[in-house]
Amino acid sequence: MEDNLLDIDLRVSDKAKTSLLETAKWARFLAITSLVMMLLGIIFYFMALENRIGNMERYGKTMDEEDKIGQMITALAMAFLYSYPLMLLLKYSAKLKIAVNANDSNTLEEAMVTQKKMFKYLGIVTIIFLIFMFIGVLAALGSGSE
Repeated sequence: MEDNLLDIDLRVSDKAKTSLLETAKWARFLAITSLVMMLLGIIFYFMALENRIGNMERYGKTMDEEDKIGQMITALAMAFLYSYPLMLLLKYSAKLKIAVNANDSNTLEEAMVTQKKMFKYLGIVTIIFLIFMFIGVLAALGSGSE
């Protein structure tokens, strides 16, 4: 079905506009707060990793360079996986605010497309994690039967 089959103007009430503006503010707040918390988490993770390495050296043990690099790459990959939807949320909130304030349906459409991208990304990542969890449960059940 084509988008242009029905050319109907969408009318948004003042109450809906107020709700959309409030939604944009909360989305921006959540995106910025989550990005800051993620950055703090990365900093604390690397501090804890250095502390762990120092404790290991105190007892005459060492951590292989491959292990250090692997843990760092894992932490940065997780941060990237989490930061992408936050950037989309921030973009969504900015476009939504502009669209409502300017009564611009094209910008509102862009905001909705951005929101859809965010939810689609989160859905795909959730499915991937569920698959890994399922495989982990099967592996645990399989190893327990031996």
